[in-house]
Amino acid sequence: MDVTDHKNIGDLPDDFPNMNRFATELKGLRDDRNLADYNHVATDTDLLKIPADVEILVTEFRTEAFNYLTARGISL
Repeated sequence: MDVTDHKNIGDLPDDFPNMNRFATELKGLRDDRNLADYNHVATDTDLLKIPADVEILVTEFRTEAFNYLTARGISL
């Protein structure tokens, strides 16, 4: 497993809906995950987003990704 792949989290196609927003938000989620994984003194107040907001973001991203891919003929 190549751990450098994680740095590509925000690399979305230029025509992806709300590309800049999602690229920024996905990088923030990665930062939060790293904080949770590696900082033993971190608390939920150290996170960039609260879990309820993350759930909304992920749902929106999933919907946009599904629509984007199916519009290009990819069956999911």
